[in-house]
Amino acid sequence: MVPGSRSPRWFWGGVFLAVVSGKVLGMAAKSSTSKSGSGFPPWHRAKPAPVVLLLGKQRVFADRALHSLAVLSQATPADPPEVSELDPAHYVKGYLAQLLSPSLFGGAPVVVVRGLENAPAELLEDLVSYVSALSQSSAGAEAFLFLTHAGGVKGKKLQDLCKGGAGGHAAVFSCDELRWPEEKQRFIISEAQATGRGIEPAAASALVDALGEEFEELLAVADQLLTTAGDLSKPLTAAEVDSYLR
Repeated sequence: MVPGSRSPRWFWGGVFLAVVSGKVLGMAAKSSTSKSGSGFPPWHRAKPAPVVLLLGKQRVFADRALHSLAVLSQATPADPPEVSELDPAHYVKGYLAQLLSPSLFGGAPVVVVRGLENAPAELLEDLVSYVSALSQSSAGAEAFLFLTHAGGVKGKKLQDLCKGGAGGHAAVFSCDELRWPEEKQRFIISEAQATGRGIEPAAASALVDALGEEFEELLAVADQLLTTAGDLSKPLTAAEVDSYLR
């Protein structure tokens, strides 16, 4: 298999009318909502653009944003895009252009590249060339390129191009970590509300106190308890959390 070869994934869900006659319009997302600490809109506001950079260390947020972007980038529910995951560790120079070429299956291809903070120079060079060309083009792009970067100086030229909007073709969204226990507690409460069950504030606080240093584990345990512990028709209680943690 060619390194970084296409691995089609099919998503079904919401529709985002970003593709017109096979072209991805230059629709760098703008939001009037509050910005994150980094100054960019938060990950849950991410909308497709020809290039999207998800910037920050919280992998859970980046993964959720990538899934949402893939769903939103499909032309119609019956025409989901072909999603290709490119592995930076095995990148061969020039391969990015192949993945971004028009798909044989119709619609705009979607290319996902994770972990640019560890990307080799060859990949960063190809990404800079692609985004630079887009920034000077008035035509619509024919693909979506979704990137994640945990932060740091590596790939600064690419980051700067995306942060500058690349001529209206790029957008940046923040995937900053939640630093404070109160932030994590609010997030757990919001997650619980989204399930339709809810959680007592004391229960959320107990989970954060016990597992807050490992955010992914915190979310996994919260999800498990919300779907299995106690009376599922009532909010998750502190007693039910304490019983699990003992």
